[in-house]
Amino acid sequence: MSPFAPLALAASLLFAAPLVADENPAVLSVSGQAVLQVPADQLRISLGVEAEAKTVEDAHAKAISAMDDVIKAMKKLGLEEKTEFTIERYNVDTQWTPRPRNPGPDWRSKIVGYTVRTQMQIKTGKLELAGRIIAAGVEAGANDIGDVMFDLTDPRTSRQQAIEAATQNAMVDAKSMADAAGVKLTSIQSLSLDGSNYQPRMFKAAAEYGRSGAMAMDSMAAPAPIISGDVTVNANVRLVWLITGPQ
Repeated sequence: MSPFAPLALAASLLFAAPLVADENPAVLSVSGQAVLQVPADQLRISLGVEAEAKTVEDAHAKAISAMDDVIKAMKKLGLEEKTEFTIERYNVDTQWTPRPRNPGPDWRSKIVGYTVRTQMQIKTGKLELAGRIIAAGVEAGANDIGDVMFDLTDPRTSRQQAIEAATQNAMVDAKSMADAAGVKLTSIQSLSLDGSNYQPRMFKAAAEYGRSGAMAMDSMAAPAPIISGDVTVNANVRLVWLITGPQ
């Protein structure tokens, strides 16, 4: 018998044996969260005009005249057209006679008038003007005041910062857990983002001033102060480590 036969047999058995990986590796899973308070740097608000008349021409004329006055008021406050405010909506709605409770067979609804709505969108970094913008807009003829929103010009940057902070928090927690359990972190198996968003600071201006725009003229001289505050930015991540041990 050849002296090399046992070696050849051992080699064939070695290559024939399946290489089975560990299907249930030991892991350590943690979640990381970060909540940032970022100072707002942008003011957003809408000022709308709604006008009614028997004819669409008269309703249009009333709405455009009032919006022209609102535009002049915003320019007087120092806001720049196109860069800080734009007119983004113009709608015409038909008014019909309401349906009676028991209409006769010949009853038909008829046009009784028209409603024209136009809206100005304001986006500016002059946060201190929030109260004055609302007061000046209402005095000029705006009768549909949107909510005041203090926002971020570049929310993406703050979102990235929150994600980075959440990931670091997850790394620190993983190390603390591993040390306490006497195991060793070997490599990251998975890292996922569970969610990231931000919440602009909002004020319900419409509830305070009313859709009719009716306010006492003496209140216009001293508009209520509106403080911008911070925008909340948060992120959540999930981190799974492969571990060995206990040591």
